[in-house]
Amino acid sequence: MKKGLIIVVIALSAMIFVIGCDQADAGAQERIRELQTENMELKGRIQELEAMVAELEVAEEEAVEEIVKEEAKPAETKKEEPAKPSATGKKAPARVN
Repeated sequence: MKKGLIIVVIALSAMIFVIGCDQADAGAQERIRELQTENMELKGRIQELEAMVAELEVAEEEAVEEIVKEEAKPAETKKEEPAKPSATGKKAPARVN
């Protein structure tokens, strides 16, 4: 009788352990799905940001080309503005646009 009771207690303990493991596994699987969803969202956001960076790089190249063209123009086409008095009362040197 005592051996039978010990076997029943061991069997019940094993069943409780297995049920606990199954619940833990189910929780872990749910967390894995959540993380996979979050990962996909982040990958999409990364792609959006990479596209924005590419657009900014193109805009930067265009701006640099425009500046180079502007600086390459002959000096006579540039207008010289008269010097404006500074806050200290001294005249500032003429600016070239």
